[in-house]
Amino acid sequence: TEIYTLSLHDALPIYLRVPAATVPSLKGHLEQRGILATIAARTRLVTHLDLPRRKIAAAAQAFRDFPHWNS
Repeated sequence: TEIYTLSLHDALPIYLRVPAATVPSLKGHLEQRGILATIAARTRLVTHLDLPRRKIAAAAQAFRDFPHWNS
């Protein structure tokens, strides 16, 4: 096991596949919650370590709450 130290400028990327027909409604859903995002069929989500946990949690909850994942 390797252990390394992350700096506050490191990012933790997550890749998400979004059905093309769902892209506009997901973007609108996030914008209504104050989250600006560029959404595409393959979206890269990045959490920077210097963000407050509450903001990260709010963004994660907004993705979970999106009602059209199976569209």
